[in-house]
Amino acid sequence: MKKLHLLKTLVDLFWFFAVLGSVALIVFVPLFLFDDELVDIPMKIKGERLTVMDFTSKLILAGYVVAYGFFIYGIFLFRKVLNHFSKREIFHENVIVLFDKIGKLFLAATIMSFIVYVSYQSYVKNKVSFGIEVGADSFLLAASLGLFFMVLSEVFAIGKNIKEENELTI
Repeated sequence: MKKLHLLKTLVDLFWFFAVLGSVALIVFVPLFLFDDELVDIPMKIKGERLTVMDFTSKLILAGYVVAYGFFIYGIFLFRKVLNHFSKREIFHENVIVLFDKIGKLFLAATIMSFIVYVSYQSYVKNKVSFGIEVGADSFLLAASLGLFFMVLSEVFAIGKNIKEENELTI
């Protein structure tokens, strides 16, 4: 259980900083979206500076914010799963449902950020490049993480059924 407490602590710490980042997004993103003159902060998306703040670049920024929201909500649900685990409610129905929701949210965030990134590439560079990235920010890793949580949901559902069948046998 020490590993569970460590995981819960790390996720809670990540959650705390993500909420701070979300508050900053709630404050500053409307300034970027609705006023061109009020805020003059250089923006970078995937390491490239966004120089023109026209409607398309604002739409790209809004897409990234929505994808970030999906991811943060998935982390919030993961904290709920860890709370169930700390109460030793391993095969609880909510755990199964939450794992499935987390997987779908992570997958949606990944696909949305990929679509926004491809749109950004085609808008800024007037070309689309598909390179396979390997790292913590790669599309493949994020998509795999979403699918992992969905598979984990199915595994826990099977485990719950086996547990119920074992409890009924004498």
